[in-house]
Amino acid sequence: MLDGFYYDGLTTGLNYRTDHFKHSAAPPMWDPVNAKPVLNNFFNSCEFARAASELLHPRGQITMMNGALGATFYVAPWLDVFGAETGLRISRESFNFIRTIVYHKPMLTLLKGNYEQKIGYDQMELFMKRALAYGIFPGFFDWPPSGLGPGGRYWSHSEYYERDRDLFRKYEPLVKTLNAAGWEPTTYARSSSEKVFVERYGPSGDGIVWLTLLNEEPDPHRTMLTVETGELGIAAAQVRCVDVLSGSSTNLARKGKTLSGEIEVPADGVMMLQIATPEQAAGWRLKWAREAVDRGITMRAVDAEYEKPALPVHWLATNAYTGREVTDDGAALVFEGGEADVVAAQYAMLFQPEAAPVTLRVRAAAEGLSREGAARMITQPAWVT
Repeated sequence: MLDGFYYDGLTTGLNYRTDHFKHSAAPPMWDPVNAKPVLNNFFNSCEFARAASELLHPRGQITMMNGALGATFYVAPWLDVFGAETGLRISRESFNFIRTIVYHKPMLTLLKGNYEQKIGYDQMELFMKRALAYGIFPGFFDWPPSGLGPGGRYWSHSEYYERDRDLFRKYEPLVKTLNAAGWEPTTYARSSSEKVFVERYGPSGDGIVWLTLLNEEPDPHRTMLTVETGELGIAAAQVRCVDVLSGSSTNLARKGKTLSGEIEVPADGVMMLQIATPEQAAGWRLKWAREAVDRGITMRAVDAEYEKPALPVHWLATNAYTGREVTDDGAALVFEGGEADVVAAQYAMLFQPEAAPVTLRVRAAAEGLSREGAARMITQPAWVT
């Protein structure tokens, strides 16, 4: 059973076929170069996205699109989830665009890059922090052909994701918290520094207001933060302000229906401020702890069901695969019988400071084959820089 429909972007281009015009909900435009009417295929792609959405939603299914950072807002009503392939540092302008377009819908990234040589732990944390400021779920590329570059397949290498596991545990649940609260375009909070940017989420169902502060500069910046509690419907005298990333309290002085205080945001840093009563804050902590326990239980069940392989870099089977067996010689793939070819592949990523000859020795062995010599090994370069 499928969960929905994923677009790897929407079709663009020009359509000059006049017999198509009567079927298009979007009117034709005029091409001044060729001096004739034309349909912009993007608008027809939006029609398709709308039809798919209206078909899938009654079934409880969803739609998602790649390329959302560069996509126009016309298709946004017909998408449930947004995604984009990104570099390590997404511009604030792009963050602002996509956050405005998606509103309360989730946005996910596919970070592309060299996880072996150029994207280490510190770079990953910077990426996750900046995504947190805009309530965007950080995700990572792991699929050919785009992921065939050196170090480009994140989830195929446990040395990458195990290195970053504590970052996932820290930032992903917080992004989920912001999405549950819901981003709002009017912050009712002001930063006195033009180097510190504020976003608001909530009040959520539990009455908590969340603010994120982003400093993109290489130096720390102090700012006077002013929060209009009256506009947010919260009692200034009853709430406290805590940065949940550091766990430190922030003193905000009350003046009528506002709270204000001076805050220092670290260099290239993010703060996630919780404005809540002590009872609301305690309830959120308890809920967060329960969810952490539930996630641990779920992941242990998933690992047990799919027999998480012992090898950090392993063979990926493409068909007729039934499981793995651990023998005295290591881990072996098990395939079901039949005449069709069965295939397993893995990528060996080699790095050299200077060009030099390379000798790669590969061996294959198999048991229970129907004919002698049926096991073959094929090697070919997938990506060379």
